[in-house]
Amino acid sequence: MPTTPLVDASFPALLGHAEDLPSGYKLGSLGSIPDDRFTWITNRGSANHLLSIEEGDDGVEGYVAIFVYEDTLDPILSYMEDLNEVTRLIQEYGTTYTFDFDTIDEVGDKDLAYVMSADSSTDESIGLGFVRCNLYVRVSFMDSKDRAMILGYAQKLDQRIVAMGCQY
Repeated sequence: MPTTPLVDASFPALLGHAEDLPSGYKLGSLGSIPDDRFTWITNRGSANHLLSIEEGDDGVEGYVAIFVYEDTLDPILSYMEDLNEVTRLIQEYGTTYTFDFDTIDEVGDKDLAYVMSADSSTDESIGLGFVRCNLYVRVSFMDSKDRAMILGYAQKLDQRIVAMGCQY
């Protein structure tokens, strides 16, 4: 049995919409999440997918990670593990980065979404995680802390998940 699950046929259709991306970004490659990414999420699901997002000639500037589960409890547990990692990062890097963290209701299942930006003198990034149906979705952009931009993209992705009827 392979250690990296194959990409489910429905996910290119879900993620392959360049028009959903914020202005200036384009679709990158789609594959499985490497074992060394999101290591704090212990249950990596029955399948998982990683889409890179590129910006102009700068190369990869963002990612969408989707963890697919057989039930609706496991994505909530993954969300909680991701929140634990966010808390750890804030505690560890709170003296060199300024963090802005909120749980949000604009995307995903009720009370199961967050957005966090990190900003230092040399770096900035933003990440958003949400649960929808049997999925845990994590969107991140480097070199940005634009909350409206990441939320707009996540909402379009969430709408496509709902439109597919949560059937994966």
